Amino acid sequence: MITLLYKISTKDNLLLEYFPNLHSVRKNVNWRNIKVSNTPWQLGNVPGPTVARTLETKTFTRLMSEPSVFIVGTKVGKEGEEGDFLRKLTKILSSKGIPIFASPSSEKILVDDLGIPVKMALNLPVLTRKFAMEDWENIGCQAETVAIGGFVYYFQSQAFAAIKNNSDTLKTISIDPYFSPNATYSSPSIAHRKLSEWYGEMLTAAENIKSDM
Repeated sequence: MITLLYKISTKDNLLLEYFPNLHSVRKNVNWRNIKVSNTPWQLGNVPGPTVARTLETKTFTRLMSEPSVFIVGTKVGKEGEEGDFLRKLTKILSSKGIPIFASPSSEKILVDDLGIPVKMALNLPVLTRKFAMEDWENIGCQAETVAIGGFVYYFQSQAFAAIKNNSDTLKTISIDPYFSPNATYSSPSIAHRKLSEWYGEMLTAAENIKSDM
């Protein structure tokens, strides 16, 4: 983080007051060898001491084969590749017996247009509160993993943070091609040219989920 801030801010001497040795540090750094690790897709999204682990397709398959749910947002109705991916993914997960939760605006698309049953349709903060408090009686099912996708990035990130800070047992998965540090597992931010490949890999991983149905 200091490296990034240095490159952005030292011309205005914003950091030198606190880090007077930055100039000498810079001379000893081989900038060509620096590799950028997973960082929040929006840099202001600071996760605290616990940061998401990289989501691999085999991990996704394993976790979603355990008791799990999927919460999907309004992007499921979006035109184009992202919306198409979310619709296909939701249909696969539902066919595997995974309960689908949705935002109210997504329910009509899922139920009426796609024929996908929705367990509960509520705003994301309300749903998040129920899962964070592990209110299984009112949720109507139990889960070990909560996957969330199809919402605005920062809105979704706050849902992950709420669950992370209130539940010691639930694992969360970000179903988005943008690194979300507050989730338990998240893909790194995917380059635009590789999105189609990533969508395909995730759909294949979903097809490999073990179903109890």
